[in-house]
Amino acid sequence: CVRAGRLRIRRFDSSGKEQILGWFDADVLVAAAPVIAGKPLWFDIVADAPSQVLHVPRPDFMALLYRDASVAAAVALLLSERLTFVMESHVAQAHKSLAERVWFRLCRMAEQAGSDGAIPVTQQGLADVVGASRYRVGLELQSLAERGLIAMARGRLRILEPNRHRDG
Repeated sequence: CVRAGRLRIRRFDSSGKEQILGWFDADVLVAAAPVIAGKPLWFDIVADAPSQVLHVPRPDFMALLYRDASVAAAVALLLSERLTFVMESHVAQAHKSLAERVWFRLCRMAEQAGSDGAIPVTQQGLADVVGASRYRVGLELQSLAERGLIAMARGRLRILEPNRHRDG
């Protein structure tokens, strides 16, 4: 469990390039699935800043899950959310460039936002989802805005032409 700071889970591809799989802020359970399954975690967990983590031995964690249904349900919900994120990430990775990943994610978020199309998102939140820095995502958003594809406001944005391809 991340007590303070921020962690990232990463791996390296065959060319040695780092691939960020997720970010974890304080009060988040990290690597719960392999602990429950009793399997190794094949990725690195790296602190991005001074951090504090709480390690609970697997037997103690499993005993808590068996003993407390509300904790078990909370962990099940957490794992369901992460599984959904992983599935969406696989779809997003089909888009190779950062520009494509940002546009794909924004279109998906707009679909989920409903009729008004306003997307509550920060540059950091979007950066975490697409596996890039806030700075680079900010540049992509600025490019989209300059092309008239999105309108940005602090903490929210709106896709102006949802049916238009990003490079169109």
